[in-house]
Amino acid sequence: MRLGKYWRFSATFFCFLIFGLGGMVLPLIVRPLLWIFVRNALQRQRVGKQMVHYCFRIFVEIMQLLGVIRYQVIGAENLAKTGQLILANHPTLIDVVLLIAFVKNADCVVKESLFKNPATFGAITMAGYITNDSPAKMLDKVARSLQQGNNVIIFPEGTRTTANEPLKLKRGAANIALTSKSDITPVIINCSPPALSKEHRWYEAVDERVNLSIDIRDSIDISEFSQSERTSHSSRKLTRYLEWYFSEALSLH
Repeated sequence: MRLGKYWRFSATFFCFLIFGLGGMVLPLIVRPLLWIFVRNALQRQRVGKQMVHYCFRIFVEIMQLLGVIRYQVIGAENLAKTGQLILANHPTLIDVVLLIAFVKNADCVVKESLFKNPATFGAITMAGYITNDSPAKMLDKVARSLQQGNNVIIFPEGTRTTANEPLKLKRGAANIALTSKSDITPVIINCSPPALSKEHRWYEAVDERVNLSIDIRDSIDISEFSQSERTSHSSRKLTRYLEWYFSEALSLH
């Protein structure tokens, strides 16, 4: 048991090391090539998104091969469409990596602070992900990205889930859904035993492999929430519904 814990600690350290190094080195090689061979800026970002998608998929497979995680994807057929607004809960540090690894044409709303992180700056700028620094600009960028056929990933909690506290969602995700008139594809992420959360540092290796479940649900029709003339009322109503929906889904696990 102790040997397994030491192995998972070493394997987890190795995985985060290659993630950090890859995040710094790969864009230095790929971005100049994209600028040389892909003249169109939109197409350049599309290729960048594909590159990040495949790199993250390889990274997730490495984590599983080394025994750090074991993952299960449920309802993958619900990702077949393009231009989807994907909302997910946020229990672990690697949720965005997991989703981008399995979502093609993935765009993502990311924290502005990640632009200052040398391990993530290159991938974010190469893929043209959307920063959350300005709510008004973010709404426009998300709507435009959805129209271009990208699948936009948002964590409506805004940060990782705090264990044993009621799920609290920010209204930004509901505003985006209502403004862009996009139905919502909900994704329920479960992690057992708890790891890589706010309460657990990456180096706190557990006694067993971490099991991650990614459940892609049928889309939520937002038409009944968008009928009100008062946008703020519709946003509050949709946010309350989403809090109930995610809380109920998580309570079943």
